[in-house]
Amino acid sequence: DDPYYFLQFGPIPAGQGADATIDEIRQQPLVPSLLSLDTDGRVIRLDSFSKILAPNLRCGWITAPAYMQDRFQILNESTILQPSGLTQGVISRLLNDTWGIEGWNEHLCTLRTAYAARRNLFVKLVSKHLAGLATFTVPTSGMFLWMKIDLGPAAADPTAMPRLLDAMKKCGVMMAPGMPFSVGPVPGHFLRAAFALADTDMFEPALQRLALAIAAIRGSTPLDAPPAMCAEPIEPAAPARIAVNGST
Repeated sequence: DDPYYFLQFGPIPAGQGADATIDEIRQQPLVPSLLSLDTDGRVIRLDSFSKILAPNLRCGWITAPAYMQDRFQILNESTILQPSGLTQGVISRLLNDTWGIEGWNEHLCTLRTAYAARRNLFVKLVSKHLAGLATFTVPTSGMFLWMKIDLGPAAADPTAMPRLLDAMKKCGVMMAPGMPFSVGPVPGHFLRAAFALADTDMFEPALQRLALAIAAIRGSTPLDAPPAMCAEPIEPAAPARIAVNGST
């Protein structure tokens, strides 16, 4: 199950120089998948169009040994019958009659290039505004950056994370807490930030507000009266654009 496999964009260029061009992205090989390493027909691979074509398509594909395909068909028919016929028709027409394999590959390269630029900017701004407040690993694929939040003296307080989320709400910024993604208790406090959806000019004010919220919890200072900047919604500088998971 690897819905983000085709959203690989590699490490940030040395020195955080210019973003990778689409030609450079085309030359970057994808990390070998488990399917490509399978020699015994043991790997079943699931992919999704929702992450790489348009959100909420709820349609994907399975790559599996031939002897498994009939079983998947029966299982599919006995549970959901089939994905939306309209969705399947649109995807089929686009891939088979409009784009072809070359157009599909070009679309994926365009996505990878756009996401790489977004990732680079977001990492730069996180390093600027959350220095000493959060640590992270630079993602080389996908749509998200995971941060481990340093809540200082408040870290041992079991209410620290709920209070942080409340402070973030008062500051007008929200990110996904890490706990729902874990199968068990994990030491530390984590947030998942999406850099794929919001307009890039909204990155900096959102991270500034997050820094205020974290600082409030570290200092055990309630945000009864949030700073003036938190009273205003974060608005994109440009009109809203039609996007595919954040990529125009």
